[in-house]
Amino acid sequence: MVLIFTLWLVSLFISKGIFSFLIEKYGKSTKAIVIEEESGGRYSSYTYKYQFNLGGKVYNGKQSKNENYKPGDSVCVIYLSIFPKENRSYNFYKTLPCQCSS
Repeated sequence: MVLIFTLWLVSLFISKGIFSFLIEKYGKSTKAIVIEEESGGRYSSYTYKYQFNLGGKVYNGKQSKNENYKPGDSVCVIYLSIFPKENRSYNFYKTLPCQCSS
């Protein structure tokens, strides 16, 4: 619990960089379902929102759209097992192979 609080505090000061590092080193992968596509605003293209289920809880994430995903498509995500709310599409990490477990 202290680790989660410490990670949260650190993230306030150095953005989500620490979580990206931890996910890359210690993350687990799973399948997520694309639930929505949204416009990214005037400076970026589109993003997609996805969600996945772990132990009966639903977690959400979003990532800049580099592929032609649409609602209902499966994507692979990588998350921290101690804090699944912090997750990334495997496309975020160009060198990590995704081995989805569900």
